[in-house]
Amino acid sequence: MYRYWLYKVLIGTFSVSSCIFISSFFTNDASAFILSPSQVRYIKGAPSVNKRKSCPTLQSNLYKLIAPFSEKWSITVINKNGTLIADINGQVPRIPASNQKLISTSFALDKLGPTFRLQTKLYLLSDGSFALLGQGDPDLDISKLRRISLAALNYSKSNNLIDGHIKLILVGTSRNLWWPPDWESADRKESYGAPVTRLALMSNAIDKAVPEPLEKIKSIMSQEFSNFDTFSTIKILNESENPLNFQGSKLIHTESSAPMNALLSLANAESHNFTAEVLLRVASNYWNTKKATSILKMWLSDQNLPTRGVNISDGSGLSRSNKATSQLLAELLMYMHYHRYSQFFESSMAIVGFRGTLLNLYNVPSLLGKFYGKTGTLDGVRSVSGILNSQSNPLYISIVVENSNKAEKTIQELLTIISKSNSCYEL
Repeated sequence: MYRYWLYKVLIGTFSVSSCIFISSFFTNDASAFILSPSQVRYIKGAPSVNKRKSCPTLQSNLYKLIAPFSEKWSITVINKNGTLIADINGQVPRIPASNQKLISTSFALDKLGPTFRLQTKLYLLSDGSFALLGQGDPDLDISKLRRISLAALNYSKSNNLIDGHIKLILVGTSRNLWWPPDWESADRKESYGAPVTRLALMSNAIDKAVPEPLEKIKSIMSQEFSNFDTFSTIKILNESENPLNFQGSKLIHTESSAPMNALLSLANAESHNFTAEVLLRVASNYWNTKKATSILKMWLSDQNLPTRGVNISDGSGLSRSNKATSQLLAELLMYMHYHRYSQFFESSMAIVGFRGTLLNLYNVPSLLGKFYGKTGTLDGVRSVSGILNSQSNPLYISIVVENSNKAEKTIQELLTIISKSNSCYEL
């Protein structure tokens, strides 16, 4: 199931580098997107945001559309100069749903860089046993496990280490770290709420969440060794309770994930929860969600982004304890537009009419191929945040609504109004 999504990101959308080209084509600004990390443009930081609303006509038109239920909406629009051209309840914290992924993927890209890959490593320990340690590669599959098994077997034979069977330790995390604490039990059983583990077979999801992922991996690798007439003893070690001593160990084999830009695309364009959660944990260097989210919030503050009323409970947005403001999301988009890795971040987003979760949404001429961003959906919550490019004048937009009927249609109308407010672009 996951391989299908990764294939869709890497091939079905003409590869990540082509996604970058597609985005640049739609924005009429090919120079804004560069394919090679070695060619990353280093540009000045984002302008300071002028918090005084400065486009009364746009403000009025947006307000009219959501009245008399304006208290349920948060809308923020910032132009390329950092001017707040419209804002309705922009400082009211609301559940962002999957718009939370914009926060976690920005953090991960900033900390890890665009060439980073998640790695699954096989070590030979000083006592002759092997240990397998992962970083949560969402595409770890049977073929990769087979190569890892063969690496252990071949190394043992070529170095005369094998004494009748292979001993292997699967290094895992405590079960209480598999999910953010407040994820609902019903969600944990679904593929979108699969356990977030260092070693995860196909993102721990098939039709439903895999309930015992390490046991599944143990069974598969045991069978792989058996296929070569080799007996194996495979143990699962909880690194939180009994840390493994890697002193004197030797790296035998490494399996790498798709590069960061593909992982970002999976998290943002396809809204893959597991990938977003893994990126948060690896970037923060903590598999403990509470510690990881604390570091993420500190990072937001360090970038001078508005965090008043903001609460971060996970990296994917499945938690209903998350709170974000439309001002935070819009300012984050502007910050990342001026980031040294901006082209990698922006090319990971869905594009209206062309890719990801915006493929079949908001297909009106003024938005088609021009709005790229992130959607979010939970029961009673709808959110859309992104960048609208029109005549090389980017607008940074965030819309979050709670408990509103016909939210999707209204959001499309709001975006359409914004796209036609040309007089506000240069304020």
